Amino acid sequence: MKTITDVTLDLAEPNYSAWVGAMQNDVSTRTVRANLLDRGKPWKIPKDVDTSVAYRKIDGTKGWYDLLADGSPAITVQGSTAIIVLAGQMLTAPGKVRAAIAFHDKALNQLTTFPFTVLVEENPLSDGEESSDFIRLQWLEGKLDEYLEIAKNSGEFDGKDGESAVLLEDLVSYQMGLSGTTPPDGQWQDTIPYVSKGCYLWTRRTKHWSNHDPITDYSVSYLGLDGKGAVSSVAGISPDNTGDIPLTAANLGALPTSGGTMEGPLHMNGQILDGLNDPEQDDEAARKAYVDKSVRAAAPANLLDNSDFTNPVAQAGIGGKHGNQAYAVDRWKLASGTCNKASTVSGLYLNGTITQTLEKVPSEPVSAFVGTSSGSASISYSNGVVTITSSGGVIAWAALYEGTYTQDTMPEHRPKGYGAELAECLRYCQVISQNTAYRAFVVSANTVQTTFPLSIPMRVKPSIEQFNFEIRTLASVASEGFTFTANVGSENYIRVQAAKTSHGLSDANTVVTSDVILSADL
Repeated sequence: MKTITDVTLDLAEPNYSAWVGAMQNDVSTRTVRANLLDRGKPWKIPKDVDTSVAYRKIDGTKGWYDLLADGSPAITVQGSTAIIVLAGQMLTAPGKVRAAIAFHDKALNQLTTFPFTVLVEENPLSDGEESSDFIRLQWLEGKLDEYLEIAKNSGEFDGKDGESAVLLEDLVSYQMGLSGTTPPDGQWQDTIPYVSKGCYLWTRRTKHWSNHDPITDYSVSYLGLDGKGAVSSVAGISPDNTGDIPLTAANLGALPTSGGTMEGPLHMNGQILDGLNDPEQDDEAARKAYVDKSVRAAAPANLLDNSDFTNPVAQAGIGGKHGNQAYAVDRWKLASGTCNKASTVSGLYLNGTITQTLEKVPSEPVSAFVGTSSGSASISYSNGVVTITSSGGVIAWAALYEGTYTQDTMPEHRPKGYGAELAECLRYCQVISQNTAYRAFVVSANTVQTTFPLSIPMRVKPSIEQFNFEIRTLASVASEGFTFTANVGSENYIRVQAAKTSHGLSDANTVVTSDVILSADL
């Protein structure tokens, strides 16, 4: 059974507020039909562009594809509508999946993206496929087939029984070590890690052949205690008489190429990708590097809600209360001190401590960062709680990522957008504004009843932190003598009853006389 979800994505308002529901481990049964707009009008898709889907799951694994696992097309474009099939690997981890439909030209210059969110519900009946990265791109696989054919015909490596072995995979990985002669036994990484002074950077290169055992070789470099240690070699290449190491794409494990240069700079999210525009760089090597770097550069999901303090969601006002609990802004409890909107720079002035409790405790390790517009602030994480403390600083943003990052390697902070933040916050807190009115229905001679619907379903059945109502007939107040009770019917509405010994009403409204605050926060 196939399920089609229709969403509307507007180029002028790029955010993750468009939601698509799916079940964990569904395979090729979930389809998204995206109506692409530009300021409310159908977006005209340029000619000769390629379309792909990029995503990152809550566990940090990611993907970039225009083909499904079985090799069938994943994307169909019709006019201003893009129809995409959600890849099986996209749905292996329950939680929010940040995704985007990307359009790029033949030189892989990104033209634009349309982001959306896939909410993957946990499937209790199936363990399913293990979550991992997934990359299937038509143009890349076409080149791989070409290179495999070249390697096969050239007989680059003689295998068993005199056959020509085909190079299937050429992997380069890195690890910091304490010895310059014994390879480290820890976990190897795809990217160069931070290396402490006095330690060694090990590079491991493994070639997998079609009919021969893998061949692995190592190279090592040393960072002296002064931070300027001499380098012995990189990828097996020794320094020249000037101390430089001349490297080519092939030295670093790039695919074989047939020459050519890139036409114009490569972009991602509007930024030129450094190091991929060297006129001496091979066209296909740059394309492969672009694939690797674009996936790495895609920012992991920020696990925090309401993380942009320059334009925060604050339904009860900055420094307001949800019942008896003081809040800096939605989701951020004011644990101590004071806060208010900064007057001279953009952000939240904080002289104290604020905390946010996560609904789902992430797998460790995690990395927390905070940015300020002025002054300083500290951030920490422990057992599902993030704490920010500042003595008079102005906080601009905060982020919590799964994985280990440093100040040098942390992802660029990208605001989710006010609409996406509001949608997240409404699951935890909703305010029914003063003067909101709904018709009161006569239940009996002494009771009238009104149902107030909520904006969106809340996380769980909420508690009513405060409420005040009155009964009005036309412009007259008729609430004298009424006793009001409010109950939460579900995550979707609250029900108000007004009781009086004898009301004599036939038509009336229940009116909110001060904001009603509903809380399902943690």
